[in-house]
Amino acid sequence: MIVTGRTLEHDATHADGDEARAEGTRSGALDRDRASALARALEHADLSCTVEARAGLALIACDETQQVRLASADARGAVLLLAKQHGFTHIALELPAHVTA
Repeated sequence: MIVTGRTLEHDATHADGDEARAEGTRSGALDRDRASALARALEHADLSCTVEARAGLALIACDETQQVRLASADARGAVLLLAKQHGFTHIALELPAHVTA
């Protein structure tokens, strides 16, 4: 399941429910902004990918051509550096559900 830029709703018994939801909305917007900025930086590095933010994790999805490029240690290092510069601590590459060989 993929959840993008949303936080889980707090229990109704939580005393600061409205404040927590507002904070979650701000956090989600910040995650989307960081993901967009990283996607633009990757595009400038000739790696056209989509990025979803999940707190410190950048989930990267790209076509098979770009995935082949990411097999290179140099390309992975560049992606890791860009992700770190945009506030991420980890990256994950989303692989297609089907394998073409």
